[in-house]
Amino acid sequence: MIVQNQLVEIKWHGSNRKTLESHGYIYTKLGDVIKIPVCHLSEKSHVKVKIICDWCNNEKLKRRTDIALDGNHFCNTSCYGKWLKESEDAKSIHQKRVNRILTHCKCCNKNIQKKPSEFTGHGEHYCSRSCMAKHRNATNDLNPKKEKIEVKCDLCGKSYKVHESVSLKNKWHFCSRECYSSYRSENLVGDKIYNYQGIIKECDTCGSETKVTEYYLENRKNIFCSKECYYDFRAKHYIGEKHPQFGSKKTLEQREQMSIVTSSRIANGEFPQTNTSIQIKIRRLIEKLNVPFKEEIQFKYYVLDFYSENSNLAIEVMGDYWHGSPLKYDNYDSLHDIQKKDIKRDKSKKTYLDKYHNIKVLYLWEYDINNNIDICEELILNYVEANGKLKDYNSFNYKLENETLKINDNIILPYFMRANTKHQTI
Repeated sequence: MIVQNQLVEIKWHGSNRKTLESHGYIYTKLGDVIKIPVCHLSEKSHVKVKIICDWCNNEKLKRRTDIALDGNHFCNTSCYGKWLKESEDAKSIHQKRVNRILTHCKCCNKNIQKKPSEFTGHGEHYCSRSCMAKHRNATNDLNPKKEKIEVKCDLCGKSYKVHESVSLKNKWHFCSRECYSSYRSENLVGDKIYNYQGIIKECDTCGSETKVTEYYLENRKNIFCSKECYYDFRAKHYIGEKHPQFGSKKTLEQREQMSIVTSSRIANGEFPQTNTSIQIKIRRLIEKLNVPFKEEIQFKYYVLDFYSENSNLAIEVMGDYWHGSPLKYDNYDSLHDIQKKDIKRDKSKKTYLDKYHNIKVLYLWEYDINNNIDICEELILNYVEANGKLKDYNSFNYKLENETLKINDNIILPYFMRANTKHQTI
């Protein structure tokens, strides 16, 4: 045990100069062994002090930060464990620190000692977990069991018992899945279904008739037959002062933080719209091929649909509309403003991944996923085997001849890969 004023031997390394000078060590050279009271060594000091183990009496050098004054010291954890188990000093110190209270086990009535902090809750004490489980299963004082009540099946009239909470929660009761399915097929059809699309209204953009639900009418101000009509309507009416964020200005730091937060939420699956039908098909294809790709991986501002950390390879699922497939839209000027915005983001994303992470992304397009899934399969296998090196990274530039993947003679670049998209057509 080391006390505050005890002299300890240290090897002088040049630290604590003021303290040493006050004790007459003005001419001490580096490497000299000197004696100094331990209380004068700074807690931040890296000087090693010689201590004697309180269990095996062996000497050991320890840093000042590892020494607790007025405490016991040990050369390793093994000595400390033996001291706790076998030393009378340890038992007496432990008894002084914790004043235990004598009580009894509620199950077997055995006398036990408990800490004052353990006298909380319902005041029940047990000598072991088995006694606690045995007593609570026998008495169940905290949650007494209720008897089930009898109800009748709404289809066949058969009586059966359920918990009271189940009877209050459910509007109908069925004794089996067969009765439930038969009841739905007979009674919940057509306009009796809560989400029945039986109300015909005109689209607020093109005027064509579309079917909507009653819930849609109650919770929507405008009606649209498609996403294209919705965005056309926004482009005409949500401009200038009519825009919800008109007049609000965000700093560069705010915009950057918003991009990072949005990417993080996409990676965490908070936006279910990212789980599209074509992404589900590629997910199943990757599982079938047993290639090591993980889904929705964030790279600061951007999120990759599929990414392999081991090989640094990535796959992006490209919707023909949102990403402006050049096969579907042969002129950049024919694209919607929303599409142009997404293409600009695709271009920034490609540049960022290539520059900062050296990732060459494989792009699988919607038409090929739905109509040429074999091409997508062969492309993924070739992409992995070649460690990301391909002649072209877009699925619409490939074809299958005699079950062999070949690149087309005329290579088409998507708009986000072109130097100047605005003035280029196919």
